[in-house]
Amino acid sequence: MWSTAATYQIFHSIALLASPLLPSPTIVGAGMILGVLVFSGSCYLSAWTGDKALGKLAPIGGSMLIGSWLAIAFL
Repeated sequence: MWSTAATYQIFHSIALLASPLLPSPTIVGAGMILGVLVFSGSCYLSAWTGDKALGKLAPIGGSMLIGSWLAIAFL
């Protein structure tokens, strides 16, 4: 779970560096930052504490990440 969170965090951090070049950088940037915080954060906490209930927040963060990619594609 830790490596999955780190992988998603790295890839979305790289994409976040390119967000100022987009037509709507605020929407994309906010979506990616919040998505990484919720998705990777819940995965990190779940892996660190062993509490699997925290991992239930990951789909919410994943939805935010998908939304930010859709904003890149359609805005």
